[in-house]
Amino acid sequence: MAEQVENGKVVLMHYALKTDDKVVESTFGGSPMAYLHGHGNLVPGLETALSGREVGARLEIRVEPAQGFGEKQGKGAMPVPRKEFPKKMKLQVGMPIEIKDSAGTPVKVWVTKVQGSQVWIDLDHPLAGKELTFDVEILGIRDPMPSELEHGHAHGPDGQHHH
Repeated sequence: MAEQVENGKVVLMHYALKTDDKVVESTFGGSPMAYLHGHGNLVPGLETALSGREVGARLEIRVEPAQGFGEKQGKGAMPVPRKEFPKKMKLQVGMPIEIKDSAGTPVKVWVTKVQGSQVWIDLDHPLAGKELTFDVEILGIRDPMPSELEHGHAHGPDGQHHH
């Protein structure tokens, strides 16, 4: 029996992410992605759909917002003075950054616009509220290196530390 995607395995795959019939992100034609299954490194709906699949499987997986990047929760983008961010930080649209809320708790936000002395941030992921379609090809499955289990994520196709 071929090896199957299961918790604690490193999965090597190509994927294309589409929303609104447009490709948003793709590894096809480039380097494949490696991830540690069962450790929350993918959106929940995709990870669930990949469980039990075998090497060579090609799939189209539809993921509803609740199992993707979530429903839209926030109030939309809010302006923040540029001076609130480190001077050397290169702020780009779509970039996730961590800020602290009024209680000092870290919160992930996304940059939606940089204009003059203002940076617009949003609490919602740019793909929140959207149905996602993943075209996936499973290329390989392997046991994780001890450091990958310790860190909770894959260190690339060969298990070497890349960050």
